[in-house]
Amino acid sequence: MIDISDEYINKLSNIFSLLSSPIRIRILNILIETPVCVNHISKKLNISQPLASQHLKVLKENGFVVCEREAQKIRYKISSENLKNYLKNLFTETKNIEVIQ
Repeated sequence: MIDISDEYINKLSNIFSLLSSPIRIRILNILIETPVCVNHISKKLNISQPLASQHLKVLKENGFVVCEREAQKIRYKISSENLKNYLKNLFTETKNIEVIQ
């Protein structure tokens, strides 16, 4: 058993809660490949731009994504290579897990 504090367990619970949104998972999956603008995300997911922006705001506030400005455009990307690799592994390794609800 790994020795982790109650405070850290609560933090992990909040992270998993944040990832419980299918839209946020889809956004992160897009951003794993390349930084993109909110327009690209909204078109790719067939959702409104305000809805995509709202989810990006939550992901940004919680440290999952950062934005970079290119002239008039703002591109969103995963905040670190470590997080990007973790998400790739999470998405890959959990494909074969059967979830019983």
